[in-house]
Amino acid sequence: MWYIPGMAKTTNLGAGGRSVCGLAVCGLMAACLAAEPGPGEASKAEPRKPGALERAQKAPDEAPARRSGEARQRTFFAVVKEYAGRWDRDKNGVISEAEIDALVVDPHVKGDHAAAVGAIKNYMRMYGPLMPALTPAYLAAEEKRLQPRDEDEKGPSLTEFSFGINWNKAYTDALKRIRVGGRELYKNDKLDITQFHQGQLGDCYFVSLLGGMVHRNPQAVRRMITALPNGGYRVSFGDDRPVTITALTDAEIATSSTTGDEGLWVAVFEKAFGTLRRRQFPNEHRDTKVATDTIAQGGSPTTTIRVLTGKEPDEVALRSSTGEVRVVQGQRVTRVKPVASPNEVTRIVREKIIAALNRNKLVGVGTFPEELPPGISGQHAYAVVGYDKARDMIEVWNPHGNTHRPAGEPGLQHGYETKAGLFWVPAADFPHIFAVAFIEADRSAVTEGQRGGN
Repeated sequence: MWYIPGMAKTTNLGAGGRSVCGLAVCGLMAACLAAEPGPGEASKAEPRKPGALERAQKAPDEAPARRSGEARQRTFFAVVKEYAGRWDRDKNGVISEAEIDALVVDPHVKGDHAAAVGAIKNYMRMYGPLMPALTPAYLAAEEKRLQPRDEDEKGPSLTEFSFGINWNKAYTDALKRIRVGGRELYKNDKLDITQFHQGQLGDCYFVSLLGGMVHRNPQAVRRMITALPNGGYRVSFGDDRPVTITALTDAEIATSSTTGDEGLWVAVFEKAFGTLRRRQFPNEHRDTKVATDTIAQGGSPTTTIRVLTGKEPDEVALRSSTGEVRVVQGQRVTRVKPVASPNEVTRIVREKIIAALNRNKLVGVGTFPEELPPGISGQHAYAVVGYDKARDMIEVWNPHGNTHRPAGEPGLQHGYETKAGLFWVPAADFPHIFAVAFIEADRSAVTEGQRGGN
């Protein structure tokens, strides 16, 4: 399910198991389904460094069960059975979103307990009002559903209300994030764009351009975060007005973007950005307990450039919507057209985007919900990070950190070779893929009432 406030609710039950992200493009708010490619798709998440998972499996758990000297990971449902009675604080028989949110920000919720809470929170964000009520009967039915029905059927069965939810996998992924990341802010002297990727939050518009900043000047990004003696952090965004946040809880780590085993710094940026949005728009987010909820349902790269750089961006349209919408393989796609002739649009790319890269400016681009080359997501934000004049090719970074190997000649038909989210696109192909560019300008940003939410 994907839903963006201000738009009609749109359901896509075939998209179970994917996260939600949003992108406001030239005044059009849109959402994208991405992050975890389904079975048979060419794109997949770039694996973290060898040995990270092995180290995670040896990390201490909140209440590990040991057999033959080895820690055995409990299942999601084993954790739920232990804690569900405490989660339902009002004792009405339903674990509500408000009750889960209170657990997410509770520093005493740790380890496998936090992983189970994080798994639930991630699915609540994904399915919103379509999320089934978390009652004892529902959870018991889900536990039964996720057990193999016989030796020949290894996958979980589907029910009317399952939406493809795999609680055990979501829990395992959340627990791995908690264990692998540890509590260090940075684990390397130099940040690298290949070290991290977008998680379950719908904040591609933020993570993509944070990646662009890392690619441009990693040491400047490091200097933006100051660790505090109480375990919290002070984050200085582009206008040097600091945002102070408390230490991340285990459940906040489980529901944020991931740096694998490279530290907590991306999660810190996300919490600080969410805290900033909540501070700037207190009426809109009065009841929001989890700071990152304020950035989880999409936004504009324009806001991100203002926040990160303190500069006002230019928006450059390359394609426009015709207003026609159709359904392709269960997903709504929009018919689009170039804003001008192909030669003219390519000229705009060279004049605006490539020129900005040559001036070391931050550049982001967005796609419409249309049919695109394999390996490239619709309604998604990307960072533009390089240009090779000899080959006349533009380098782009997908914050999903995906890998794609074209099934044929690289190009619009088969997509482009992609590793850790990085891929090269010929300048002539660029306007056939991307709808709008967001380019850091030299004007100081108007931040009051804008930088956190528009």
